[in-house]
Amino acid sequence: MKKPISQAVIIMAGSGSRLRRSGEDSPKPLVDLAGRPLISYTMDGLLRVGIKTIYAVIGFESARLRAGLTPLIPRGVALQWIENPNWQKQNGITLLAAAPFVNRPFILTMGDHIFEPRIFEVLIQRADLNLLNVAVERKLDAILDLDDAMKIKTRGGHVVAVGKNLEDYDAIDTGLFVCVPEIFRYLDRAKRDEDCSLADGVRLMAADGKVHAVDIGGAWWQDVDSVATLQHARQLIATYYGSSKKVAQECIVLADAPGALIELCGISLLERLLRSLQRCGFKRAVILSSTRDVIAQEVARPSWARADLECEVHARASGPVMLEQIIDLWPNDTDLLMIVPADSVFDLRLLRMLASRFGPAALVDSSVPDRFHSLVQLAPATKRGKLCGPAFLQRDWAHSRTGLLQEAVCTGLDNQTLAAADVATEPLYYAPLNRELRAYWFPAPSPADAQLAKRIILDSAQKGTLDLPATVHAPIETFLISRLCETPVTPHQLTIITNVVAWSATILLATGRLGWGLGLAVLVGVLDGLDGKQARVKVETSKRGKLEHWFDAIFEVSWWIAFAYYLQHSGRLPDAFRYLALLLIAQGIDGMIKSGVRYVSGRSIEELGTFERTLHFVSGRRNVFVWLLTIGFLLGAPTRAFVFMTWLALATAILHLPRAIAVFSRFRKAGRPQP
Repeated sequence: MKKPISQAVIIMAGSGSRLRRSGEDSPKPLVDLAGRPLISYTMDGLLRVGIKTIYAVIGFESARLRAGLTPLIPRGVALQWIENPNWQKQNGITLLAAAPFVNRPFILTMGDHIFEPRIFEVLIQRADLNLLNVAVERKLDAILDLDDAMKIKTRGGHVVAVGKNLEDYDAIDTGLFVCVPEIFRYLDRAKRDEDCSLADGVRLMAADGKVHAVDIGGAWWQDVDSVATLQHARQLIATYYGSSKKVAQECIVLADAPGALIELCGISLLERLLRSLQRCGFKRAVILSSTRDVIAQEVARPSWARADLECEVHARASGPVMLEQIIDLWPNDTDLLMIVPADSVFDLRLLRMLASRFGPAALVDSSVPDRFHSLVQLAPATKRGKLCGPAFLQRDWAHSRTGLLQEAVCTGLDNQTLAAADVATEPLYYAPLNRELRAYWFPAPSPADAQLAKRIILDSAQKGTLDLPATVHAPIETFLISRLCETPVTPHQLTIITNVVAWSATILLATGRLGWGLGLAVLVGVLDGLDGKQARVKVETSKRGKLEHWFDAIFEVSWWIAFAYYLQHSGRLPDAFRYLALLLIAQGIDGMIKSGVRYVSGRSIEELGTFERTLHFVSGRRNVFVWLLTIGFLLGAPTRAFVFMTWLALATAILHLPRAIAVFSRFRKAGRPQP
């Protein structure tokens, strides 16, 4: 597992002479873009990937930059100023000014560049932390000022040549990097007359095979150094942040029987898609079908999980979908519209990613995992990868073409009039599940592949294993959900059942029926994961489901109180309430430590290192406590087990404390500005 990158260096020491000559008075990082300073969009992107310390290398008009940037720093991010007295020299010297401050891999970007936010995620995900990584643009016809662009020649994923005057090139340097500290040594080597550019250092590293190219796919970016590029950047921002909200209201769903009505994990593919669209923010779905009556019957079935999505079914002639049929249903006030086939399964992340595009694009997969090959082998192939099905089309693009929709999309991808939104470039780490999970998609499975498709959906609902008991609970939960998902049982009903069992355990523990009480508590360890899994498998997540975590915390504390009550009043442990108080204090302190670390670093304490991950596996958590008490009961020593549980909770908090102190200390130190 790659160590998280938490530091970034932003170069902004230059004078921006080209833009300044045009009459723009503000320093380039503070130039207005849609009512916000240009640099604020970079801050958003860095925050999105968990950057907690930003080193801003400044020079020209440094006082104005300090005054303008300080209010833009997001809460929880430390900004450290680095003055470059030699700001008139090239940008390699500017970067060298940061050498004393960073000693681990870091993001490097320019203060006058703007990027689509997901580029930061793609770069972080695909970076090789033993190399210098540069985000590259391969759509050469999309470059506004190609003569001034830094050109790159790649071979096998590595950069082999760099320069503005290259004649043989296949990519453009976007100005966004994940660097290793070794870059500073190469910049020192590259200096001539105490001056060098960043490209000089990159060129030397490339000669040694140490530069990795990361393709940004269909994402957009812009270097702002002239009036023309500034205007283009403003158009990109206006389109991205304006139209994405507007188009995420309605879409066209292509649904034909029998494909769209195939059932998987208890619901039809059409029902799964409609539920997913509601959770992506869509308010209305226009359903186009050559089998209107049976599709309308399916849509008319009551479904609380998509109650907020307005659906309207339209008939079309049988045969492949034509572009003209799409255009006839195109909403008058919408320029960009998403078209999604209902005879396929799509990860929610893919639909959200496509719906947030700033321009026309189609979903492709350039690197299908071996596990999925049998499921997607019949999907159309394009030069950019397997065509997944969903496309985000622009009105003018659609009106300028005729014929089959699928053919037009494939041709658009091949001739690059449609951008490729590549599944393979999406980040693997999925924060809601605390694990790495590749975004998945596949067409309606054949009977032979139905079990594989079901396993993929079930696997995608599993949260990351957090402790030792969870390694036992997880396969049991998956087995139960594989049966429950075929029934009408809802996540809310499972939550109620879990709480009834949990509070029954509390009563049994308090009245001394330890065997039955602990047995039910062990059972709750399995039941407690079922409601969330059922919701994810059947796309039935809701805001009410978040309340379940509060219920968990309440009945967990009730168990420890009930156990202590029995031990105290039975005389088996006269100091039981004192141990209980110590237990609750230790858990409270540990909870504050974890919350503080997450607030300061943006990550849970378990993600900070191998020791913390190992400790978490056996540390003071509910499931571990229940197992300890159960083992103690079976060995005839429940009192000793309760005492040991208390000391384990205290030890967990104590062992977490040094790491938390180190995190807080680094945060305060990084937060002090350079004199």
